[in-house]
Amino acid sequence: MSNLISFHYGNVPDLVMNNGLTAVFIDTLCITGGIIAASDAEKEILVRLAGQDASIFGDGFTGFEIGELFEGLDNRIVSEFLMRVAASALSGVGFEKLPYAPDTSLLSAALNQFSLMLVSYGSSEMRNPSEWSGLAGSTYVKCPIHGIYLHSLGCVVCNNQ
Repeated sequence: MSNLISFHYGNVPDLVMNNGLTAVFIDTLCITGGIIAASDAEKEILVRLAGQDASIFGDGFTGFEIGELFEGLDNRIVSEFLMRVAASALSGVGFEKLPYAPDTSLLSAALNQFSLMLVSYGSSEMRNPSEWSGLAGSTYVKCPIHGIYLHSLGCVVCNNQ
């Protein structure tokens, strides 16, 4: 089965991945992002990304419109942060925390396609940064093993083991 990350407002093709590549893609972005995230907005983006956990939805059901990661946040800020995360993932940042060695050729192609989507979305005029103001008093908790910001049902890597 295939999973899809789509962008309905640009001329960039959707990112289509098989179940295994999707899991690796999400895992690596979440691990790398956990290392470089500084602001609550960046941490929120990673929680949203980790929420695309196939172990919860089941294989073949992981997929989302890229705008879900941006909702209520400034497009440019989200895009720039995720492009830094993707570039760091391309360099293998944090891969030592993975319980497997990812196929970097397949992953690189997916990360490059994702970056093209981010550039397009970040330059779009669809902005409403005032909607998201964070959750008052919220804290972002990391998995002690993988350093991933946890979504409502735990760590995306731990859930896949």
